[in-house]
Amino acid sequence: MYKREKRDWTGPAGMFLLLFLLVMVRYCAFGLRYYPQLDDYIQYHNYTRLYDFSTLQELTGILSSRPLAGIADYFFWSPMFGHMILGVALISALYVAAVLLIWDILGRYFRTSPVLPVVMALLPLGIEGTYWMSASTRVVTGMFFAALAVRAFLNWLDGKGRGWLVLYLIFQLLPFGFYEQAGLLSIALTVYSVFGPKDDFTTPIMGNYAIVKENSRSAYIINSKSATPETPVVESIVISYATSGKFIAVKQTAVPETKEIKPDYTTYSYWLINTADDQVFGPLTTDDDFNAKCQELELNFQEWIGT
Repeated sequence: MYKREKRDWTGPAGMFLLLFLLVMVRYCAFGLRYYPQLDDYIQYHNYTRLYDFSTLQELTGILSSRPLAGIADYFFWSPMFGHMILGVALISALYVAAVLLIWDILGRYFRTSPVLPVVMALLPLGIEGTYWMSASTRVVTGMFFAALAVRAFLNWLDGKGRGWLVLYLIFQLLPFGFYEQAGLLSIALTVYSVFGPKDDFTTPIMGNYAIVKENSRSAYIINSKSATPETPVVESIVISYATSGKFIAVKQTAVPETKEIKPDYTTYSYWLINTADDQVFGPLTTDDDFNAKCQELELNFQEWIGT
Protein backbone atom coordinates (compact mmCIF):
# COMPACT_ATOMS: atom_id res chain seq x y z
CA MET A 1 0.00 0.00 0.00
CA TYR A 2 1.13 3.52 -0.75
CA LYS A 3 2.96 5.44 1.99
CA ARG A 4 4.42 8.94 1.91
CA GLU A 5 8.16 9.28 1.47
CA LYS A 6 10.14 9.52 4.67
CA ARG A 7 12.00 12.75 5.29
CA ASP A 8 15.66 12.10 6.03
CA TRP A 9 18.94 13.89 6.64
CA THR A 10 20.19 13.24 3.11
CA GLY A 11 17.92 15.92 1.63
CA PRO A 12 19.40 19.36 0.86
CA ALA A 13 17.92 21.14 3.90
CA GLY A 14 18.74 18.27 6.25
CA MET A 15 22.32 17.97 5.00
CA PHE A 16 22.82 21.73 5.26
CA LEU A 17 21.61 21.86 8.86
CA LEU A 18 23.57 18.77 9.90
CA LEU A 19 26.85 19.98 8.37
CA PHE A 20 26.32 23.51 9.69
CA LEU A 21 25.96 22.17 13.23
CA LEU A 22 29.03 19.95 12.82
CA VAL A 23 31.13 22.86 11.56
CA MET A 24 29.93 25.23 14.28
CA VAL A 25 30.83 22.69 16.99
CA ARG A 26 34.50 23.26 16.19
CA TYR A 27 34.17 26.95 17.00
CA CYS A 28 32.16 26.40 20.18
CA ALA A 29 34.50 24.00 21.98
CA PHE A 30 35.10 26.71 24.61
CA GLY A 31 31.67 28.28 24.53
CA LEU A 32 29.67 30.41 22.14
CA ARG A 33 32.53 32.80 21.52
CA TYR A 34 35.21 33.30 18.91
CA TYR A 35 38.76 34.04 20.07
CA PRO A 36 40.55 36.32 17.55
CA GLN A 37 43.69 34.93 15.98
CA LEU A 38 46.78 36.84 14.80
CA ASP A 39 45.73 39.01 11.83
CA ASP A 40 42.15 39.22 13.11
CA TYR A 41 43.27 42.00 15.46
CA ILE A 42 44.95 43.90 12.63
CA GLN A 43 42.26 43.52 9.96
CA TYR A 44 39.12 43.74 12.08
CA HIS A 45 40.20 45.97 14.96
CA ASN A 46 43.28 48.10 14.35
CA TYR A 47 42.57 49.19 10.78
CA THR A 48 39.09 50.55 11.49
CA ARG A 49 40.15 52.20 14.77
CA LEU A 50 43.20 53.94 13.35
CA TYR A 51 42.33 54.88 9.76
CA ASP A 52 39.49 55.82 7.49
CA PHE A 53 39.30 53.68 4.36
CA SER A 54 41.00 56.13 1.97
CA THR A 55 43.93 56.62 4.36
CA LEU A 56 44.22 52.87 4.81
CA GLN A 57 44.36 52.45 1.03
CA GLU A 58 47.13 55.03 0.75
CA LEU A 59 49.19 53.40 3.52
CA THR A 60 48.68 49.69 2.80
CA GLY A 61 47.31 49.46 -0.75
CA ILE A 62 44.48 47.32 0.53
CA LEU A 63 42.80 47.34 -2.90
CA SER A 64 45.90 46.20 -4.77
CA SER A 65 45.50 42.55 -3.78
CA ARG A 66 42.19 40.72 -3.23
CA PRO A 67 40.27 44.02 -3.26
CA LEU A 68 36.84 42.56 -2.47
CA ALA A 69 38.26 40.87 0.61
CA GLY A 70 39.78 44.18 1.76
CA ILE A 71 36.51 46.06 1.29
CA ALA A 72 34.56 43.34 3.10
CA ASP A 73 37.09 43.37 5.96
CA TYR A 74 36.66 47.07 6.59
CA PHE A 75 32.94 47.57 6.02
CA PHE A 76 31.35 44.18 6.73
CA TRP A 77 33.45 42.02 9.05
CA SER A 78 35.05 44.69 11.27
CA PRO A 79 31.73 45.84 12.79
CA MET A 80 31.31 42.28 14.12
CA PHE A 81 34.67 42.28 15.94
CA GLY A 82 33.13 42.33 19.40
CA HIS A 83 30.64 39.64 18.42
CA MET A 84 32.63 37.71 15.84
CA ILE A 85 30.73 34.50 16.56
CA LEU A 86 28.08 36.03 14.24
CA GLY A 87 30.67 36.23 11.49
CA VAL A 88 31.69 32.67 12.28
CA ALA A 89 28.10 31.50 11.82
CA LEU A 90 27.88 33.26 8.45
CA ILE A 91 31.21 31.85 7.26
CA SER A 92 30.13 28.38 8.43
CA ALA A 93 26.92 28.71 6.41
CA LEU A 94 28.89 29.79 3.31
CA TYR A 95 31.33 26.93 3.83
CA VAL A 96 28.58 24.33 4.07
CA ALA A 97 26.77 25.82 1.06
CA ALA A 98 30.02 25.62 -0.95
CA VAL A 99 30.57 22.01 0.13
CA LEU A 100 27.04 21.02 -0.90
CA LEU A 101 27.37 22.83 -4.23
CA ILE A 102 30.63 21.01 -4.97
CA TRP A 103 29.01 17.72 -3.93
CA ASP A 104 26.18 18.42 -6.37
CA ILE A 105 28.63 19.33 -9.15
CA LEU A 106 30.81 16.24 -8.63
CA GLY A 107 27.67 14.09 -8.47
CA ARG A 108 27.00 15.01 -12.08
CA TYR A 109 30.12 13.11 -13.17
CA PHE A 110 30.96 10.69 -10.35
CA ARG A 111 29.03 8.45 -8.02
CA THR A 112 29.08 10.06 -4.60
CA SER A 113 27.40 9.56 -1.23
CA PRO A 114 26.60 11.80 1.76
CA VAL A 115 29.96 10.74 3.20
CA LEU A 116 31.70 13.10 0.74
CA PRO A 117 30.30 16.41 2.07
CA VAL A 118 30.82 15.28 5.67
CA VAL A 119 34.50 14.56 4.94
CA MET A 120 34.87 17.85 3.05
CA ALA A 121 33.32 19.80 5.91
CA LEU A 122 35.35 18.17 8.70
CA LEU A 123 38.64 17.35 6.97
CA PRO A 124 41.37 18.41 9.44
CA LEU A 125 43.53 19.73 6.59
CA GLY A 126 40.96 22.43 5.97
CA ILE A 127 40.65 23.74 9.53
CA GLU A 128 43.34 26.43 9.39
CA GLY A 129 41.91 28.16 6.35
CA THR A 130 38.31 27.84 7.51
CA TYR A 131 38.63 28.50 11.25
CA TRP A 132 40.85 31.59 11.35
CA MET A 133 38.46 34.40 10.39
CA SER A 134 40.99 36.63 8.64
CA ALA A 135 41.78 33.65 6.38
CA SER A 136 38.33 32.07 6.11
CA THR A 137 36.69 35.30 4.95
CA ARG A 138 38.93 34.92 1.90
CA VAL A 139 39.19 31.16 1.38
CA VAL A 140 35.58 30.24 2.13
CA THR A 141 34.00 33.21 0.35
CA GLY A 142 36.15 32.55 -2.72
CA MET A 143 35.25 28.87 -2.69
CA PHE A 144 31.54 29.68 -2.35
CA PHE A 145 31.48 31.99 -5.37
CA ALA A 146 33.62 29.53 -7.36
CA ALA A 147 31.12 26.72 -6.70
CA LEU A 148 28.20 29.06 -7.43
CA ALA A 149 29.79 29.98 -10.76
CA VAL A 150 30.13 26.35 -11.84
CA ARG A 151 26.56 25.59 -10.77
CA ALA A 152 25.34 28.52 -12.90
CA PHE A 153 27.43 27.26 -15.85
CA LEU A 154 25.91 23.77 -15.56
CA ASN A 155 22.42 25.28 -15.50
CA TRP A 156 23.27 27.03 -18.77
CA LEU A 157 24.58 23.76 -20.24
CA ASP A 158 21.28 22.14 -19.27
CA GLY A 159 19.46 24.70 -21.40
CA LYS A 160 17.91 26.76 -18.60
CA GLY A 161 18.51 30.08 -20.32
CA ARG A 162 21.27 32.54 -21.22
CA GLY A 163 20.76 34.37 -17.94
CA TRP A 164 22.69 31.59 -16.22
CA LEU A 165 25.66 32.24 -18.52
CA VAL A 166 25.62 35.90 -17.52
CA LEU A 167 25.52 34.91 -13.84
CA TYR A 168 28.39 32.49 -14.46
CA LEU A 169 30.57 35.25 -15.89
CA ILE A 170 29.82 37.45 -12.87
CA PHE A 171 30.31 34.75 -10.25
CA GLN A 172 33.46 33.54 -12.00
CA LEU A 173 35.15 36.90 -11.46
CA LEU A 174 34.26 37.27 -7.77
CA PRO A 175 36.64 34.60 -6.38
CA PHE A 176 39.60 36.53 -7.77
CA GLY A 177 38.62 39.44 -5.55
CA PHE A 178 38.68 37.24 -2.46
CA TYR A 179 41.09 34.34 -3.01
CA GLU A 180 42.50 33.78 -6.49
CA GLN A 181 43.17 30.07 -5.96
CA ALA A 182 39.42 29.54 -5.64
CA GLY A 183 39.05 31.00 -9.11
CA LEU A 184 41.34 28.28 -10.42
CA LEU A 185 39.03 25.70 -8.85
CA SER A 186 36.10 27.22 -10.71
CA ILE A 187 38.02 27.23 -14.00
CA ALA A 188 39.07 23.58 -13.55
CA LEU A 189 35.50 22.43 -12.82
CA THR A 190 34.17 24.46 -15.75
CA VAL A 191 36.68 22.93 -18.17
CA TYR A 192 35.85 19.45 -16.91
CA SER A 193 32.13 20.09 -17.31
CA VAL A 194 32.74 20.90 -21.00
CA PHE A 195 35.29 18.23 -21.91
CA GLY A 196 34.60 15.58 -19.25
CA PRO A 197 32.65 12.35 -19.89
CA LYS A 198 29.03 12.75 -20.88
CA ASP A 199 27.89 9.20 -20.11
CA ASP A 200 24.45 8.86 -18.56
CA PHE A 201 24.25 7.55 -15.04
CA THR A 202 22.48 4.22 -14.89
CA THR A 203 21.48 2.97 -11.46
CA PRO A 204 20.31 -0.66 -11.18
CA ILE A 205 17.00 -1.12 -9.36
CA MET A 206 16.01 -4.78 -9.60
CA GLY A 207 16.55 -7.57 -12.10
CA ASN A 208 17.10 -6.11 -15.56
CA TYR A 209 15.60 -2.76 -14.64
CA ALA A 210 17.54 0.44 -14.02
CA ILE A 211 16.96 4.16 -13.85
CA VAL A 212 18.84 6.46 -16.20
CA LYS A 213 19.15 10.09 -15.09
CA GLU A 214 20.65 12.49 -17.61
CA ASN A 215 19.55 15.72 -15.92
CA SER A 216 16.73 17.15 -13.82
CA ARG A 217 14.28 16.76 -16.73
CA SER A 218 15.42 13.38 -17.99
CA ALA A 219 15.08 10.42 -15.62
CA TYR A 220 13.50 7.23 -16.93
CA ILE A 221 13.30 3.46 -16.35
CA ILE A 222 14.79 0.97 -18.83
CA ASN A 223 14.90 -2.81 -19.21
CA SER A 224 18.47 -3.60 -20.19
CA LYS A 225 17.57 -7.07 -21.51
CA SER A 226 14.66 -6.04 -23.72
CA ALA A 227 14.84 -6.11 -27.52
CA THR A 228 15.15 -2.30 -27.47
CA PRO A 229 16.93 -1.48 -24.19
CA GLU A 230 17.21 2.19 -25.11
CA THR A 231 13.39 2.53 -25.11
CA PRO A 232 12.07 3.67 -21.72
CA VAL A 233 9.68 1.40 -19.87
CA VAL A 234 8.57 4.45 -17.90
CA GLU A 235 9.38 7.76 -19.55
CA SER A 236 10.70 10.94 -17.94
CA ILE A 237 10.42 12.41 -15.43
CA VAL A 238 10.71 9.63 -12.86
CA ILE A 239 10.53 11.30 -9.44
CA SER A 240 11.07 8.30 -7.16
CA TYR A 241 10.75 4.54 -6.99
CA ALA A 242 10.26 1.75 -4.45
CA THR A 243 10.38 -2.04 -4.44
CA SER A 244 8.25 -4.80 -2.96
CA GLY A 245 8.89 -8.44 -3.76
CA LYS A 246 9.48 -8.64 -7.51
CA PHE A 247 7.67 -5.37 -8.20
CA ILE A 248 8.96 -1.85 -8.77
CA ALA A 249 6.68 1.11 -8.10
CA VAL A 250 7.43 4.36 -9.89
CA LYS A 251 6.23 7.94 -9.54
CA GLN A 252 6.35 9.89 -12.78
CA THR A 253 5.51 13.46 -13.73
CA ALA A 254 5.33 14.99 -17.18
CA VAL A 255 8.16 16.90 -18.83
CA PRO A 256 7.12 20.57 -19.21
CA GLU A 257 6.47 21.80 -22.73
CA THR A 258 9.16 24.47 -22.53
CA LYS A 259 12.43 24.80 -20.63
CA GLU A 260 11.16 27.94 -18.93
CA ILE A 261 8.44 25.97 -17.13
CA LYS A 262 9.57 24.07 -14.06
CA PRO A 263 8.44 20.44 -13.59
CA ASP A 264 5.49 20.00 -11.23
CA TYR A 265 6.69 17.40 -8.74
CA THR A 266 3.45 17.55 -6.75
CA THR A 267 1.38 16.05 -9.58
CA TYR A 268 2.34 12.57 -10.70
CA SER A 269 1.15 9.17 -11.89
CA TYR A 270 2.10 5.74 -10.59
CA TRP A 271 3.48 2.75 -12.48
CA LEU A 272 3.98 -0.84 -11.37
CA ILE A 273 6.53 -3.12 -13.03
CA ASN A 274 6.59 -6.88 -12.48
CA THR A 275 10.26 -7.74 -12.98
CA ALA A 276 9.44 -11.46 -13.15
CA ASP A 277 7.39 -11.29 -16.37
CA ASP A 278 7.99 -7.64 -17.47
CA GLN A 279 4.31 -6.77 -17.12
CA VAL A 280 3.69 -3.06 -16.64
CA PHE A 281 0.63 -1.49 -14.98
CA GLY A 282 0.02 2.20 -15.50
CA PRO A 283 -0.36 4.99 -15.54
CA LEU A 284 -2.35 4.92 -12.30
CA THR A 285 -3.39 8.54 -11.95
CA THR A 286 -4.68 8.67 -8.36
CA ASP A 287 -3.62 7.45 -4.94
CA ASP A 288 -6.82 5.39 -4.76
CA ASP A 289 -6.06 3.61 -8.05
CA PHE A 290 -2.53 2.89 -6.90
CA ASN A 291 -3.59 1.64 -3.46
CA ALA A 292 -6.29 -0.57 -4.99
CA LYS A 293 -3.78 -2.15 -7.38
CA CYS A 294 -1.32 -2.70 -4.52
CA GLN A 295 -4.04 -4.45 -2.51
CA GLU A 296 -4.96 -6.60 -5.50
CA LEU A 297 -1.33 -7.67 -5.98
CA GLU A 298 -0.61 -7.82 -2.22
CA LEU A 299 2.18 -5.26 -2.42
CA ASN A 300 3.51 -2.99 0.32
CA PHE A 301 5.84 -0.17 -0.71
CA GLN A 302 7.44 1.53 2.28
CA GLU A 303 10.75 3.19 1.34
CA TRP A 304 10.67 5.49 -1.67
CA ILE A 305 13.97 6.55 -3.19
CA GLY A 306 14.14 9.92 -4.90
CA THR A 307 15.94 10.36 -8.20
